Amino acid sequence: MNDRLVLQATCGRQDGAAERYRAMASGIRMLMSFAKTLAAYRTGILAYYDYRISTGPLEGTNNKIIPGSV
Repeated sequence: MNDRLVLQATCGRQDGAAERYRAMASGIRMLMSFAKTLAAYRTGILAYYDYRISTGPLEGTNNKIIPGSV
């Protein structure tokens, strides 16, 4: 197995199937888990680059609210 990981373009494919296949074929458990997680959140991750909105400020506000203080 080649220890060096190389990111390659999928020649116009937009679903990332080639990258997931390479991760699964690598046999590296942590890489396989990461590929599955990335595939599950792919739509949301890519949507950020289309619309540039985030729930970060809302999450920050929620973290300031102490449960039971209301």
